[in-house]
This record gives sequence, structure tokens and C-alpha cells, in this order.
Amino acid sequence: MSTSTSKKPGDCLFTSNTRILIFSIIATVVLSFGIAWLAWLPNTSHGSLALLTPPSPLAMKGQEVYYQEGCQYCHTQSLRNIPADVNRYVDPAQYGLALVADANEYRFESPSLRGSSRIGPDLARIAGSPMDNPDALRSLLRGKAGPISAMYHQYESIFENEDEIIPVFLSWKIRMMMQIRTPFSDNYQKSVFTALDDQSRGDALVEYLLSLGRKQSTLAGKYYSK
Repeated sequence: MSTSTSKKPGDCLFTSNTRILIFSIIATVVLSFGIAWLAWLPNTSHGSLALLTPPSPLAMKGQEVYYQEGCQYCHTQSLRNIPADVNRYVDPAQYGLALVADANEYRFESPSLRGSSRIGPDLARIAGSPMDNPDALRSLLRGKAGPISAMYHQYESIFENEDEIIPVFLSWKIRMMMQIRTPFSDNYQKSVFTALDDQSRGDALVEYLLSLGRKQSTLAGKYYSK
């Protein structure tokens, strides 16, 4: 005599596939909320970024001039290859390994000028070098520092017009960078108008070049390791 058991409605509601689907939905929701809150953390919570300070507004403008004048084509000034790249281009036994860059050093640059090859001298460490002198840099950029300078650096014109810089454009750029959480302040944005007053594009470029490497040489515990 056979016995049959009647199935109640809902007995098959939680089948194996249904359980997997429900678990996936719950896990997705939980992980989404768990990751989303990271976007609202202050930048200082990431450690070393708290030690960095923005460059002067004049140096920020100089970085734009550096890009506009095409300096990056010969001087990828932040060239700091990983060992694999050094093996690719040079003999490590003869030249050694290049220093490794700290990405936080370039946090305030936009666009960030990076490359894997270089024609002219590396400008990443002008601060502390024999060229750490505004008069020497002006002479070089004006093409008055010797035959090589006269051949490659004819930028006399960028020192002539002090009305060529329009501060409001840099102010807008800083405001847009603040929207993507670059740690500028409102006071910094407002200081642009005073900092760029009576300054030429050449003055801005010199200020930017003098800032290269300055940050790492002055911040305690933030030196490069060989």
C-alpha cells in the first residue's frame, strides 16, 4: 500500500537556485554599501597624503606653461622607472637602478606629466641642484646660458608680457579639481588672484621648475629610497 505526502504551497519556494540568487542579491547590496562609504572619507585618512601641501598658485600656473610650451617632449621631468624599465633601456650594472617615484608627490598636478623615456636632462630634482637658482633658470630659458641653451631654449617672449596670465582660469581649474576631491581649500583658490598679479608666464615656469623635488627634500620621512 503506497502512501503519498501532499506538498504544501511554498515548499519549493526556496530551491537551490533561488537560495543562490537571494544570497547573491544580499551580498551585492551589503558590499555596495560597504565600499560606497569610502568615497566620503577625508583624504587625510590615507596617511602620507596628510603630509603634503599644495604648491604655490604661481607654481601651478608654471606647470601649465611647462605643458603649453612642450617642455615635456624633451624633459619627462618625473621619470623614475621601475627596475623592469631600467633593464629595458640601460645596463643596471653600469647605471644602477633609477629611483622610484612616490605618487603622492604629484597629487596636485593636472595633467600629470609622466613618461618612460627622456631626451633632455631629467628635471625631477632641480631643487637642491646647481640649477636651484631663479636667475640661472631665467638665463637658461632666455637662451643666454651658452650655445646649447641658445639652440634649445628660446623663451624670451614668455618673460615679456605680465598681463598674459588670466588668474580666473586657474581659479576655475582649482575649483574643478576640488570637485574631484583634490585637497585644495577655498582660501587657496581665492589666493590665485593675488599670487599671479604682475607675473609673467616665464616667472610661473621658473617657479614651477624650482618646486620640483622641493617637497620631498623638506618633508620629514618622505625621502626616496634607492
